[in-house]
Amino acid sequence: MKSINEIREQIESEMENIKKPLFSQEAYIADGHVINAWLDRRWDTYAEGYLRAGHALVEQLINTKGVDQDFLIYPIVFVYRQYLELRLKELLRSSSTLFDESFEKKRDHKLLELWRRTRPLLERVWPESSNGWYEQIGYRITELATVDPDSMSTRYPDVPMRGLEYPNNYINPIHLRDVMTGISHVLEGSSIGIGEYLNAKHEMEAEYREMNEES
Repeated sequence: MKSINEIREQIESEMENIKKPLFSQEAYIADGHVINAWLDRRWDTYAEGYLRAGHALVEQLINTKGVDQDFLIYPIVFVYRQYLELRLKELLRSSSTLFDESFEKKRDHKLLELWRRTRPLLERVWPESSNGWYEQIGYRITELATVDPDSMSTRYPDVPMRGLEYPNNYINPIHLRDVMTGISHVLEGSSIGIGEYLNAKHEMEAEYREMNEES
């Protein structure tokens, strides 16, 4: 543990950075590559970002041989849960649009309710090709929603993770990553497929409008 004097010296050495605004549009160059994030306000980008963040944090644990595991497990579970929430909301929006159905926009974090609304639409898109995928994903979502119903347990220490209390308060992050990877392949594939159907639908609608304008 650092002494008070060491902490003060570190703060003094970082004062020039602290004086700067948080957000800069000046790109950072690393090994000839520009590192500058573009704010893309799409559901797909947000969902993919949280999935990659979860994978990156697990990779950090592997590279440091688990030194950080007791600290990083909370953000790991949180970002994977956030990925699921965002991807399901994106799928609900896109599949509802595909079927010309309205949907209620909710700002809550209830995964199980979100899945109950999204699954029937996905099964309408691919009624015979899921091979039990959605059923298994439903089990995993139910599991996560039971542990952390409102996305609070991984953010605040005074909200317990149900079913993971002492002495069962262990999580294998590598196992979690592998399960989430399998789930993401199904959901990402669903998203891509719906996107293709939507593009085809929009093209047909555009052609229909052109025909009506010419007639």
